[in-house]
Formats: sequence, C-alpha cells, structure tokens
Amino acid sequence: MNLKISALSYVQEVQNGNISAEDFTAATLEHIHNIDEKLHAFLSVNDNAINQARDIDKKIKSGKKVGACFGMPISIKDNMCIKDSKTTCASKMLENFVAPYDATVISKLKEQDAIFIGKANMDEFAMGLTTEFSAYGPSKNPWNV
Repeated sequence: MNLKISALSYVQEVQNGNISAEDFTAATLEHIHNIDEKLHAFLSVNDNAINQARDIDKKIKSGKKVGACFGMPISIKDNMCIKDSKTTCASKMLENFVAPYDATVISKLKEQDAIFIGKANMDEFAMGLTTEFSAYGPSKNPWNV
C-alpha cells in the first residue's frame, strides 16, 4: 500500500472504496514498527488506532456522515493533550502526566474523524528545532538513515 499519498488522495481513495481506513492505519502502524527503532520519531503509538479506523469504516459503509479526515492517521507532537493519554512534552518531569482533557485542536480533529496514530518526539517543552534536547533521545531524519 502506498503510504506516501497526499491527504486529498487518501480521502478520495477511501470515498471511492479503493482503500479502507483500517487497512491504511494497519499499514501505517506496521511501517512505524518497522522503522521507528532507527528513527525514534514516536514517543508513543496509539494501540487503539485500528479499532478507531474500523469504527470509521463502519460509519462510511452505513452511510452516516463522516468527518473530512475520513479516518486519516496522523501523528501529533507530544505537547498536545489527548484525554486519558500520556502527554510528556518530551520531558522526564511530565513522564507520568495523563491529560485530563483534549486540546482544542485535538477535539476539532476528532470531530473530523482523524485517527491519532501516535505522539511524535520533540525537543523538551517544544523549546528547539532538532529534537536533540528531548529527554527521550533525538530523532533522526528518515532521509539520512
């Protein structure tokens, strides 16, 4: 499966029935598991993403209104709160913090049926550009590996 398609192409392919949100999410998770040991791009991966994608596929098949993202898997930086999930801001100081609410951007993306595939590595408290100051180690550019 081609994971390098644009967001617009993804939505069109799902709408046309050429791919399912579940299959695309599963392929995305498999790709992350295959390469992230080298890249260290993710601090956490959403174990429930497949179930969320399956629910969106059911919604599509039943003819219910589906949000603009159509189950598109996306990653977010680890400074965005997702209710009931860890949000560390790439800092050991917050390594056990569990968000009590969704950040506004998260709520809006959920309303549009986006699937959060995982939390991306970043510089501690988003104070930098290279992730070399992440408490969990730097990530690497996939083009340089």
